[in-house]
Amino acid sequence: MLDAILICDGCGSRESVGSGFCSECSHILDITYMNFFEILCIEEKFQLSEQQLRGNFIKKLQLFHPDLYCNKSIIEIERATKNSSAVSCAYSTLLNPISRACYLIELKNIPIPSESNFIMDVIEWNEKIEGSSSVLELQQLIVEVEHMLAIYKFQMEKDFRDEEYNQAAASYAKVKFFMRILDSARKKL
Repeated sequence: MLDAILICDGCGSRESVGSGFCSECSHILDITYMNFFEILCIEEKFQLSEQQLRGNFIKKLQLFHPDLYCNKSIIEIERATKNSSAVSCAYSTLLNPISRACYLIELKNIPIPSESNFIMDVIEWNEKIEGSSSVLELQQLIVEVEHMLAIYKFQMEKDFRDEEYNQAAASYAKVKFFMRILDSARKKL
């Protein structure tokens, strides 16, 4: 949602998200309640341009860097600090595809299935890891898990592209599961 409106607490003016400042009194607007896509002026979808994300991040960070407000009021310094932190948090979340997927699912208010929904898979894969008795077996298992992870990542991306958010949540749960299994297998090496 790129057309959100902010209300300036300095003069009460209504402002669009884009600037981050009141056009009437130049106060810093509070962007911390906005979602991360709004903060970075990025369309709310899974597929995004990392170049655009980075460019918008740098622009916003330059606008709100606390050092620029050292001669301003305490309130404006605090707001700049909070906004700068929100910009950094938005960027790190949206830059990583897995955290971006989780964030989008949460924005859509879709519950993420727990591993108990695929408990047999959990048991099977944990047994495979525990039953691996050689480095070669573990390496083969890791290749198999990486393959499954790639399949579910691809499916998750497709689900988002098709705006199938419930299915995207299920695919995300499988991605997280296989990431955990991969980590366990690598630790056993």
